Amino acid sequence: MEAARKPEVLKFTGNVAENWRRFSMEFDVYVGCLPETTTEKQMAMLLLNLAGNEAMLRERSFRYDPGRAAVPAAGGQPAVEAVAPESREDVNVLKRKFEELCSPRKNVVMERHTFNSRVQKPGEAFNTFLSDVTFLSSSCEFGNLRDELIRDRIVTGVNDQRVRKQLLKEANLTRERAVEICQIAEVTDESLDKLGQKSTQSSAAVNALSQSVKPKKPQTTSNKPPQQKP
Repeated sequence: MEAARKPEVLKFTGNVAENWRRFSMEFDVYVGCLPETTTEKQMAMLLLNLAGNEAMLRERSFRYDPGRAAVPAAGGQPAVEAVAPESREDVNVLKRKFEELCSPRKNVVMERHTFNSRVQKPGEAFNTFLSDVTFLSSSCEFGNLRDELIRDRIVTGVNDQRVRKQLLKEANLTRERAVEICQIAEVTDESLDKLGQKSTQSSAAVNALSQSVKPKKPQTTSNKPPQQKP
């Protein structure tokens, strides 16, 4: 548990809806690392603690439904179903409240613009890019076209021109095939880079060794006869 990375504090500046989605996703992963004996109340308090001081202050303004009992049909009036009371000690209730606070209305056009603007950053691992694209697509309401549009975003957003050319050569490219091609290309490049580093290091070591061990110059002997003294 100590090794699990905690989510960053929930920020209420900039794109608050996006900040909440990211916090919620990271919180769910973090909670998955908790012991099975963790109670609902403990998870709710943990959410507030990790969300930060501003989130805790905003939580004080939440109104929790006290609930109501079921009312049977009578006198021509329809029955009314029971409503369970809401509590700040229920992590799902808290998450729903923060969702309502941070994302009061979803702008699908803006969500799709964000999705279509995502490209792989220099030095960014492909799996990180893929994970973010998949996450962004979840709020775009793509329906049955979701996999195809993720595939298209991979083709357009990948930062390696050679990989893009290979993707475009595939006549019946699927999302899964696009992911496979990009992952294989990245692993291959990493392996070649390591081999190149080893080769460079070996060459440098050989050069250093050859310079440190210089051959001795052979001693020359004179063939002239010794001069006789007069």
